[in-house]
Amino acid sequence: MFCNQCGTQTPDNYKFCPACGTILLSGEEMSEITVQKAEKIQTHIQEREIAPLSDDVINEKRNTWQYRCTYTQGHSLYKKWFNGVLDFNRERKQSNITFHADEKKIEIVMPLTSLVGMEVITLTRGFIKKEHRDIKIKYIDEQGVAQMPVFEVDEEKIEDIFEHYKLLKNELIEPVVHSITTRDGIKSLLVDVMSPLMHHNEATLWSQNEVNENSKNRFDISKYVTNYRVFAFDNLDDVMLKSSFLSDVDDVVVVNRHIRSESRGTSYIVGGYGNNTFGGIMPSHSSGDSNTVGDMVFMRYGKPYLVIGDVPDPDGVITMVKSVMRELYPRN
Repeated sequence: MFCNQCGTQTPDNYKFCPACGTILLSGEEMSEITVQKAEKIQTHIQEREIAPLSDDVINEKRNTWQYRCTYTQGHSLYKKWFNGVLDFNRERKQSNITFHADEKKIEIVMPLTSLVGMEVITLTRGFIKKEHRDIKIKYIDEQGVAQMPVFEVDEEKIEDIFEHYKLLKNELIEPVVHSITTRDGIKSLLVDVMSPLMHHNEATLWSQNEVNENSKNRFDISKYVTNYRVFAFDNLDDVMLKSSFLSDVDDVVVVNRHIRSESRGTSYIVGGYGNNTFGGIMPSHSSGDSNTVGDMVFMRYGKPYLVIGDVPDPDGVITMVKSVMRELYPRN
């Protein structure tokens, strides 16, 4: 018989390995234990209840982006040039880029799920052979035909178009099943990490809003720490900048701690962790009287992932966040 732990060969009548002390089991005993473990795991999975996405998230409306352009070539159905608009439509699971021709019933719909890619090409036009950079979009249409329409756009907008194209692709990420280890056992829920809306049983622990200097009634960036995740959302472009599950956060630390007499350019809300399964929040507006401020750094895989700056009473906020993390996401 060989030890299952260190591989040392031992007589069949030995109950323990003489080298490492591991209990020795026969092949039949090992197989039986393996089957029992598999059955236990399967039962555990079947007993888990998965909470669905909230209606607010499912019906979320996102702003669209539009660019004036001219279709020039590349599509099998259209040989002429058409002026129009490229619409970046942001609908859950149905996001697409659509070209609408001016004053003509011509529409080229390019679903994000069937897009092969987007690239910049250089073409020459006119009598003087002037070079111009255009956008070529490759996709597969409903008939399974590869189409490569080319659009002439303002060259100053090309970088913005590619940035919004990448954001659209990121938003196609399917909602993921996220497990929460609570006092009552493991709970599971669906979470769309690209949505700033609160999900099923999600509650705000702490938030900070950066005030737009041009308008005191709106915010540029909103940063949230909830019982599920930490994220930063750009309200001007309506896009998620950073988002991470708290279970993936290695640590939260304070850097750049210093004294300041008043809070500038931000408003924030803090909440206490309640007694229900996922945490009940009792929000209160802070007056900003605390003199101590600092930057709160969320670490992932040993590296800084998201930095929230100018946090009043950063040590108090981190103490609250870590207490929730310890309760919901215990580490071995």
